[in-house]
Amino acid sequence: MELFSLNVMKASQEERIIKGHNGEPDSKYYVVCLSNGQKSFEVTCGEKNPLVSIDVFSPCKVSFDIVDKKIKPVDALLLSSSKVGKGSDK
Repeated sequence: MELFSLNVMKASQEERIIKGHNGEPDSKYYVVCLSNGQKSFEVTCGEKNPLVSIDVFSPCKVSFDIVDKKIKPVDALLLSSSKVGKGSDK
């Protein structure tokens, strides 16, 4: 389920490692920067999130929801470049 969606450009992606109790890598997550051409913001997501598989500098429609009091991307779809910055179609 989604709360809202935005047409944005994926500006960057950084992998972060979560270390376990033994100091070894336990799991990972991603910090993704999204931009509408005027404003940018970062979101975090797990490795199975569809946003992770979209290439950097690609336009995409990202659906968001509130999870644990944070805005989280719940789905992402690659778009043609002409749709970036047009806002939500809801």
